[in-house]
Amino acid sequence: MLYGLLPTCSQESSTPWVEAVMGKVRQNVMGFVMGLAMVAVVACSAEKTAPKNEPPGQSFEAAMQLVCNVDEYIEAASDADPLDLDQRRSDYLQQHVKNPDVIYHQTLWRVQSSSERSKTIRDLSKQAKLQQCPYADALASDEL
Repeated sequence: MLYGLLPTCSQESSTPWVEAVMGKVRQNVMGFVMGLAMVAVVACSAEKTAPKNEPPGQSFEAAMQLVCNVDEYIEAASDADPLDLDQRRSDYLQQHVKNPDVIYHQTLWRVQSSSERSKTIRDLSKQAKLQQCPYADALASDEL
């Protein structure tokens, strides 16, 4: 049954059928070659050095600079109520820190004790290549 549908080599109609199939094959091959050529052009024209994956806006280093010097920005007094001081620090950082990585860590350290928070902030400040972090030092001496 299927034998009658497929053209044979001895039939005159085999040439148009073969040409139709070959035409489709050529179109697919040409499409593939053109696509490959486009990829090569784009890849070759790309910049040699990979761009930094830094989000637009505030850098990690700038955000950690704000964190480490938060007491200076809020003008914290040494005799201030520890709970009030902690709330003022948190409010300031929430308003001014825009870097997503630091915001993530800030969310985590909110539930940490003062000593854990101090260690986390000190580690992050080292990661940001800051020489000192007064906020981490103040947290280490806090009794909250």
